[in-house]
Parts: sequence; structure tokens; C-alpha cells
Amino acid sequence: MKRIAGYLLLAAGVLAGCARWLDLINFTDLNTEFVTVGSVWVRYGVLAALVAAAALASLMAGRSARLAPCSRKRAILAFVVCAAFAAMGGPQVAGGRGRGALDLVCAVLALATAWWAALLGLAWHAKAPERPAGGIPAAMLGTILFYVMTLQRFVRNYSSFYRVGPTVSVFSALAALLFGAALIRAVYVPEGGGRKLVFTGLTAFYLCTCIELPQALCSWLAGSTTVAALAQSAALAVFGLLGAACAMDALRDVPQLPAEAENTGKTVPADGAKCTMN
Repeated sequence: MKRIAGYLLLAAGVLAGCARWLDLINFTDLNTEFVTVGSVWVRYGVLAALVAAAALASLMAGRSARLAPCSRKRAILAFVVCAAFAAMGGPQVAGGRGRGALDLVCAVLALATAWWAALLGLAWHAKAPERPAGGIPAAMLGTILFYVMTLQRFVRNYSSFYRVGPTVSVFSALAALLFGAALIRAVYVPEGGGRKLVFTGLTAFYLCTCIELPQALCSWLAGSTTVAALAQSAALAVFGLLGAACAMDALRDVPQLPAEAENTGKTVPADGAKCTMN
């Protein structure tokens, strides 16, 4: 039942993304990013509904929800995240291009995020449960980018709430930051924290993947943004897909590991410590 509800939540995000695309090409001035038809608060109401759905999903997950120790499908997504952030930062670092020092810093941090995503993929793809190499310091280094990106977008995209696009871009970077923090806790301190992972993972999926990516594509097609900005939004979108995968994983019941069973006195299935194909 939880899995079915999870798939419905994912479908709601996809529908919201399609609605955002139609809104952008029909009822929004892509040059100024002001709404031309309808109330701007209707757009924010859709975003609020998505965040509320993520909150309800976290309550549905239960207090014992947590991330499975390893998953091949989730590992593949982590490698895709690695490739996306490497493609985002690699060309700028190699060519030294960018609008300023902050762009170069973000490019270097994007490579750090790619490195941490690769460590996650290797750990999740292992035959037996193991934590990613590098520990929490490597995880923190890999998520600093989202903090810097949030500040960067807030400073550069100063505007009123009547320009929906820049406001969404700030909140999507913030959603990625919150999901990154929840993911660190779920990976290195797996006991509990599943509810936060579900909430932040789905929120990152909604804002980064379903909402920001369509508006980034529309802006790029209209000539209002650069390829570098589009690459940044695409990397966030892939990170949002990882958030959806982690949220769906935390919604299901995860068997206890042997070490946990010794502490609780519960019986563990024979394959409780093995990786799954989920």
C-alpha cells in the first residue's frame, strides 16, 4: 500500500511538471519571467501542495523507516548523479571559464559532489552492506555545493515573489541542500531519520526535477539562460531523481541487519544483509 501511494506521489510530481511546462510556454513571459495570465499565487499554491504531499508521505513512512543499506538501482542513479555534476563542473574547471570567482568555486564543488556520489554508488553496489569511503567529512564536502548554490541564486535572482522562476530556483537549491543533509544522516546514522529522508527526497524531486528542469529548458530555448545554467539545473534534476529513489526505498520495510538484531533480539531474514535489486 505504501509503495502504491509512493508511485501516486511520483505521478503527481510528473503531472505538476507538465503543468509547469504548459504554464511557461503559454502564460509566462520567458524574458521577464512574469506571469501574463492568472494569479501568481496559484503557482505557489501548486508548489505548497507538493510540499504538503511530501510531508504526508513522511508521516505515512512511520518512525522506523530507514534507507536500505545497499541497492543496485539506487547505485546506478548515484553514478548518474556523479556524471551529471562532473559534466557541470568539469568544463568550467578545465577551461577556467565563468562569470566570476564564485562560478569557479561552484564548478570545483560540483566535482566534489560528483566524487561523493561515486562513493555512494560504490557502497550501494557492494555485495554486502558498507558505508561510503571518506566518512562524514567526504559527505559534507560533497554537499557544500548546495549551500553555496542556494546563496548564489538568492543573491543573483533578487526579485519579488511575482517572478516565479527565480524564486523556484532558490527553493529548489534549498531542497537539494536539505535532501543532501538527510541523506548523510541516513547513510552514516541509519537508525531512524527515514521520515526526513522521505520528506526531503520527495521535495527535491518535486522542486528540482519536476519544476526547475522544465523552466530551465524553456529559458534556454528562449535564449534567456546559458548552457552552464542549464547544466546546473540538469544536475539538480538528476539529484532530485535520487531523492525520489531514496524516498521510495525508505517507504518500504527494510529488514534489520545482523548487528541490529543482536541488540533487539529479533530474527533477521537470511538475505537481510544482502543487496537488493530495488
